[in-house]
Amino acid sequence: MDTQNANHFKSQGKVKKYLSCSCIMFVLLFFTIIAGFISGFFNGMVNLVKPADAIIRYGISDSFDGSASHKILCKASMAGSPHWFNLDCKCINSEGEFGCTASNSNNSGGNEEDNESNGTKSSSDNSALSQRENEITSIIETSSPAVVTVVAKTYYQDYFNDQLVERSNNIGSGFIISADGYIITNKHVVDDTNYEYEVLIAGEKEPIQIENFALDPDNDIAILKVNKSNLPFLKLGNSDTLKKGQTVIAIGSPLGDLTDTVTVGVVSGLNRDISVSDTYGQSMEAIRGAIQTDAAINHGNSGGPLIDINGNVVGVNVATSENASNVSFALPISIVQTKYSEYRQFGKFLSPYIGINYKQQAFLLPDGTNIYGALITQISSQSPASKAGLRRGDLIVEADKRSLDNINLQIIIQSKKAGEELNLKVYRNKEFVNLQVVVENRQ
Repeated sequence: MDTQNANHFKSQGKVKKYLSCSCIMFVLLFFTIIAGFISGFFNGMVNLVKPADAIIRYGISDSFDGSASHKILCKASMAGSPHWFNLDCKCINSEGEFGCTASNSNNSGGNEEDNESNGTKSSSDNSALSQRENEITSIIETSSPAVVTVVAKTYYQDYFNDQLVERSNNIGSGFIISADGYIITNKHVVDDTNYEYEVLIAGEKEPIQIENFALDPDNDIAILKVNKSNLPFLKLGNSDTLKKGQTVIAIGSPLGDLTDTVTVGVVSGLNRDISVSDTYGQSMEAIRGAIQTDAAINHGNSGGPLIDINGNVVGVNVATSENASNVSFALPISIVQTKYSEYRQFGKFLSPYIGINYKQQAFLLPDGTNIYGALITQISSQSPASKAGLRRGDLIVEADKRSLDNINLQIIIQSKKAGEELNLKVYRNKEFVNLQVVVENRQ
């Protein structure tokens, strides 16, 4: 009996302890709920207040007119709920409103910084991108009629039918630069004397025979002439002012049959010195000052135009790397302009030279200065450079007061005429000296 009573009182003690613990836990839970409610209320108030005064800025990395980047400014206003607000947006630049407007609703469960970090874009961003796409497609529509496909024609004997059979293949690209039928392409596209060459021009049913062409011996440039008038033509731009990151458009006939193909990319590099070979790894040729781009250039694109966002030709597509993706090259249009003007004036290409081999790159001087220049590695005897006192090991840092950072020395030399002086600033024996070289025409 005593044992049963003792057990009874012990069990009552346990119940009281459990009830006390339950009460404490309930109270803690109650206050936790209240605290969460208060916190949520104030957070809701913040969400109600914050969007009303928020200004959200989205930057666009590229501009449409070459000026500073345009910005889309969006002012938020409440939309009757702590979790939703409206965005009214305008595209503006430094001169005022740019001209696109949009409105959008956004969930403010995450703030505007969250939306940007998560890649959320307002409709005004999409509007700006569409406008940019319209710029590009408009340039393509305007430029494509002036881009041609080069056709190589040959003949072989069909002994079974005892007749001569014509065979034609599309082998490259080119572009018209004058209404009276002058066309630019690469020398390597049309330098095989075993073929006759024609061009396919937009709007023409049959290929047109090339009546005359000239090959530049020093640059991979060819000028073709067809007997046509009132042709569409492309305007030549300025490759000397190109900057890395600029948008460029390549048009041509990759693989021969894919005529009027368009690729878009950016200028990846400038002033590249490259060695170019044919499909079989032969006929090595050095090209100086090339433009590097990630716009896809393939076999058949050679000779086609590289066009900037303003619709002007800034390069002639010339080569692509077989060992890398998205690494292609174009001749800068500045050298093409010089050689075209030369050909129109004299009826032939001239070969201005000073008689040096050089390596152009950045060099570290003994005082720690980093400078870009052309290091002379070889000088031809009795050449203009030898007569002017240039030496092997001299570092040319300026030519005609132009820095060699973004332009190759060869392009400057090619712009000179025989008999003109080329003023050089040279680093020699830890000091700078000025020398004048009289340019001659290579025979």
